[in-house]
Amino acid sequence: MKKNKGLQAFDEFYAKLFPNRWSSLKTALLKPVSHVARKNHFSAFPDKEILTSTCSELQKFTSCFITKDNLHSLVDSHGLKTFYLMDLASIIPVLNLDIKNNQYIADFCAAPGGKSLIIAEKMGHNSNLLVNDLSRNRINRIKQVFHEFLPEKIQTNIKITHYDAIKIGMRQKSSFDRILLDTPCSSERHLLQKPALINDWSISRTKQLAIRQYALLSSAFYALKPGGKIVYSTCSISSYENDLIIKKLLKRHPNNAFIFQPKQLNFQEVTEYGTQILPDLSGYGPIFFSVISKYKEIIK
Repeated sequence: MKKNKGLQAFDEFYAKLFPNRWSSLKTALLKPVSHVARKNHFSAFPDKEILTSTCSELQKFTSCFITKDNLHSLVDSHGLKTFYLMDLASIIPVLNLDIKNNQYIADFCAAPGGKSLIIAEKMGHNSNLLVNDLSRNRINRIKQVFHEFLPEKIQTNIKITHYDAIKIGMRQKSSFDRILLDTPCSSERHLLQKPALINDWSISRTKQLAIRQYALLSSAFYALKPGGKIVYSTCSISSYENDLIIKKLLKRHPNNAFIFQPKQLNFQEVTEYGTQILPDLSGYGPIFFSVISKYKEIIK
């Protein structure tokens, strides 16, 4: 096997990014994802005895529970599922959107739909949400998730599309108050657990993904209203897909793009242009995110 391809090349690349830490981080990535049961705010709470006997609530995360039981199967009297299982780290970027009432919000790469559910809960009755994904199969999955978790009256404020999100910026320029851009990425945790994929890995994989990620972020930046916010996020640990994407945007728009520093939790780590949550420290993730805004409309 060539030295610049496969597990050896993978280890060498990430060991340079995480010196003195790669061994412990890799071990954590090889473990199963730690899910929490996040309460669906549109559903009635189950009997308190069920909760207290089967799970414990996470501090600082209201309605997120650690449990060994399958709370995902619980359904309320209206037929809505009561809990959605997801990685706790995936919740944090959505909370940093700072969603308010009377906003037009977009989730550019929305599958599988858990983050869109959080947006729907927080956006209020006078806001509207565009939920988009490139894959029709993933869109069908999102529709099923919405059917299981959202009341019909909430779904009337949600439009579902399957555009290439790279084109949304020109189609809907300066349209959105908030944009979540959770981009397709290297997903090193997934790669490490699939030997056939890791054996074919090379640095070109992360570099090629970064090209599309930057195009998606540029589209979101054009689609954002002045004063609005984008949360760019990935589940990658590659700097090509994280900090360097944000750096490139800031270089392209030096007088118009700026980033916010989110409120830090004890398991978040500040990077040059964002925040990361890594499983060797927190038990959750990996997640990288950056909160971006712009001063004025782009004339082009």
